[in-house]
Amino acid sequence: MLGLVFAAVDWPLNYAFYARQDTLTPALVGVLSVLVYLLVALPLMRLLGMIGLVLADSAKHTAHALTMLVLLHRRVGSLRGHGVGVTTFKAVLASAVMGALTYWIMVWLQGVMDASRLWGELVVVGGAGLTGLMVYGVLVTLMGVEEVKLIREMVRTRLLSSLTGSEG
Repeated sequence: MLGLVFAAVDWPLNYAFYARQDTLTPALVGVLSVLVYLLVALPLMRLLGMIGLVLADSAKHTAHALTMLVLLHRRVGSLRGHGVGVTTFKAVLASAVMGALTYWIMVWLQGVMDASRLWGELVVVGGAGLTGLMVYGVLVTLMGVEEVKLIREMVRTRLLSSLTGSEG
């Protein structure tokens, strides 16, 4: 769990390099992070067993994300003024509400459905998941997350171009 936040931050950082046609940097940083893993895992495994491996994995994710963040900052500069903080706040808020409602729906459906059967399991998972998807989508739309507007415009443009037979 310690490295989970860093693992989540690391994904968009990797994609930022891929978008700039740079696949070598994430690969080299990946090799570096494996070395960090080994340096932490080998001594901790003897002391803590499986927990040592878990801590080493967290160290690996942390090293990878921090290295990628520093390298990206050097290449593109600061992200201040681009609304990253505001968008992150909105996404975290929408995620928290989505998580709470999804959990509540899951518990409610488990009480209503026979979750010991495959059909019941599908209804519980599908119902809770669909609820979460809809709640998150509505919340980020209502909060005016810019990326939602961009996606909506891209879909509209693609639909129009496919209906008219023209290229986008």
